[in-house]
Amino acid sequence: MGKNKQKIIAYLLGISFILLLGNILVDRFHKVKPGMPDPGQSNLTAEDVNSIFEDAVCEFGIDKSWIQRKVLHTDQSGEATYNYTVKVPTDLPVTLILNELNSRLLEHGLSISAKELRKEKTTKLQILHVKNIMLQADLVTDPSVVRSTATIGFIIKDIEKLNDRELTEFLSLPEYFTLALSPSEKAEKAVKQILALNKEYIIILGDNIDEVRFKFDEDYSEKRLNTSVRTILGTFGGAKLYLIDDESDLYKSPLYVTVKTAFEKRKLSLNPLSNFTEIKSRADQDLESMFSYCCQSSASGQRVYTITAKNFLELKDLVDLYRKKGYRFVFPSQLNFGMAPKPEEEQAIQNQSSSNGNSGKNSSGKGSATKATTGKSSSGKSPSGKSPAGKNSSRGNQQLKSVKGSQAKNPAKKSVQSKGR
Repeated sequence: MGKNKQKIIAYLLGISFILLLGNILVDRFHKVKPGMPDPGQSNLTAEDVNSIFEDAVCEFGIDKSWIQRKVLHTDQSGEATYNYTVKVPTDLPVTLILNELNSRLLEHGLSISAKELRKEKTTKLQILHVKNIMLQADLVTDPSVVRSTATIGFIIKDIEKLNDRELTEFLSLPEYFTLALSPSEKAEKAVKQILALNKEYIIILGDNIDEVRFKFDEDYSEKRLNTSVRTILGTFGGAKLYLIDDESDLYKSPLYVTVKTAFEKRKLSLNPLSNFTEIKSRADQDLESMFSYCCQSSASGQRVYTITAKNFLELKDLVDLYRKKGYRFVFPSQLNFGMAPKPEEEQAIQNQSSSNGNSGKNSSGKGSATKATTGKSSSGKSPSGKSPAGKNSSRGNQQLKSVKGSQAKNPAKKSVQSKGR
């Protein structure tokens, strides 16, 4: 009997020790992390919560005129709790707003409660401090409100300044952009990597072509110049566009006529690089201000800009911010590189369409200018997991072969939208 008592006492002491140890471990490992408030504790006032809520919804491009509020109740100190009604555009999922609010409020020890009323197209939201309502809101999906946005494409310059590791890291970014290459052996190697990582590229002709097989020299005969053109097109046949640096000596020299003619014989255009505004810092504007200006001046339109790889990386966070606002960033080829026919060509297209008697059939042969501006500028696909860059590249060239015209150099002017978008 005495032995049994000793065993029971030993068991009880063991259990007590385990419970004590467990309590110590819980206290040790379940403490609130530094900088994070203890759940149930918050120093925010109702007005602070109002500011967080309004800032969060406005970050998604919601105009302040779409936000209304009225007093829900007032506490003994006179501080009011508000009920908001927010009109939400149809292209903005309410869950994005909820996620943003949750991430902002969690660090302050607050929580959110949301209930979706599908028939009313309304999400009822409450911001809570424990069980106290700090703010209430109705997020109403309303087709009558439309965000001021744009669709923008980037052509990345100066990638030859990147080493192999930097190029791989840059191409691995989950962004849609087109790389600008100058014909060279290094560019030829880069093309394989560009296409393998579902990106696109274009070719720029200028004065920095040094390799003999791609070179254009004043001493070359017309036959030799044509050989250089054939080599470039054979090596870089996957290019979505061919540009000429119109500030280069090549462009200003007599031999450019021969080069240009060689492209035109293959039904390809050499478009001036100056067609595209470059996003860069200026004397009166820093890089971020210039980017914001270009985005806002492109609102409700489509534009393509050039930018260096270094500057693009600096703007990455700002690109994400404008994406929140509803801006779309796509491959420039999906916007037909922002180009449209000249007015006289546009008139000719319209006249030709009229003479066809609305038959819905495109003319063949020399009707490529019509094809280039009627809905096939994006290879028929919106951006997705797989890029159109991997397709047979000759299609991209055929779409652009007769396209002429340019974007305005002044980014304040509105761009002409591709007719197929």
